[in-house]
Amino acid sequence: MLPTAAKLAERAGCSVRSIFERFPDMRGLQVAAADYAIQQVVAMAAPRDGGGDRAARIKSHVNTRARASEHWLPLWRALMALQDDSVELKARTRAMRERVLSLMEHMYGPE
Repeated sequence: MLPTAAKLAERAGCSVRSIFERFPDMRGLQVAAADYAIQQVVAMAAPRDGGGDRAARIKSHVNTRARASEHWLPLWRALMALQDDSVELKARTRAMRERVLSLMEHMYGPE
């Protein structure tokens, strides 16, 4: 179940009005939250150790994905639940999948 504007305002320590002064509607807030989280996870999951042997690359890739997933997984689940109702969220989901594939191609290019 998605949080209401009232729950979000309570957790943020602000009024519901403050939320809607900054976002046109709940969808706008969801898109902004997705964009923020995507920026964070992209920075966290930047390609690393792409030139080592296969064991080193696998270890690096698994560690990077695990660290990113700890932060990203709750929002990913929300994106998956909401994407069919929003062109913007569907585009962000598709872009993240493409990014993951690109990172894997980078890490495992020699194979």
